[in-house]
Amino acid sequence: KSETGISSTIELADIYAGNKQYSAASNILKEMIGSVPTSDRVPELLFLQGVNQVKDNQIDGAAAAFDQIINYYEGSVFAAKAKVELGKLELQKKNYDKAQALLKEVGEKRLDNIGAEAQYYYGVVLYNQNKIEDAISALVRVRSVFVAYDEWHTKSLLMLGDCYVKMNDKKQARAMYRTVLSMHPSGEFSIEAKKKMNQL
Repeated sequence: KSETGISSTIELADIYAGNKQYSAASNILKEMIGSVPTSDRVPELLFLQGVNQVKDNQIDGAAAAFDQIINYYEGSVFAAKAKVELGKLELQKKNYDKAQALLKEVGEKRLDNIGAEAQYYYGVVLYNQNKIEDAISALVRVRSVFVAYDEWHTKSLLMLGDCYVKMNDKKQARAMYRTVLSMHPSGEFSIEAKKKMNQL
């Protein structure tokens, strides 16, 4: 029940997760949460439990863990992270209203990597609903506000290209994909941008 015990549990869960033993990882985290219900680190443990449950396809369990963080630990960094993860789960289930509310809130409130991820997925939710102009506005905000966070900045440029394709503006789409290629001459983003350009 000591801090060392909690840290050791997290390390052990990471080892299980690294070996794709997600069920073992989530179970050991759940056990530790039961042992230290008043610890300041419960939201961290719950978050890691939820992440492992997502990977183990235990979606309902993961959603419950994220909900618990949001309801009882509002204001903590893990509450913001839980909202993003829950928003992504709702997006997968096509519960767009719920996803939109969760992701928009975090994207507006935070100016860090968590906010950047939330803002990107907020754009994806809008795109999936065919609200293309709203999606463009959301994704342009990633480009302007979260430019320091390369992964989400690059993904937003790729998604902006897709938005312009939907609007049949191939010139703008090509410009987005070219920007990605200039930022990433090689690697997975480069491959994706080239593939999208070839489809124009």
